[in-house]
Amino acid sequence: MKKVLTICMIAFALASCNEKMAPVMVDGLQFDYLDESVDPKQDFYQYANGGWMEKNPLPAEYARFGSFDMLAANVQKQL
Repeated sequence: MKKVLTICMIAFALASCNEKMAPVMVDGLQFDYLDESVDPKQDFYQYANGGWMEKNPLPAEYARFGSFDMLAANVQKQL
């Protein structure tokens, strides 16, 4: 019985190795958050984050406010 179970497990493992899944392509960059009015050689921080900072202004009661802070605020609203 152990031999049959071992052979079945090996056959199953080998059969599952042949199946190729198509890779999921996800774009990690959000080009709409770039501030293209700034030369990246002069002020890369403003170039890379300027669009996001313009669309998401810093609230007066926060010293910092990032995407995780926005997520936490949205969760608190839902609760």
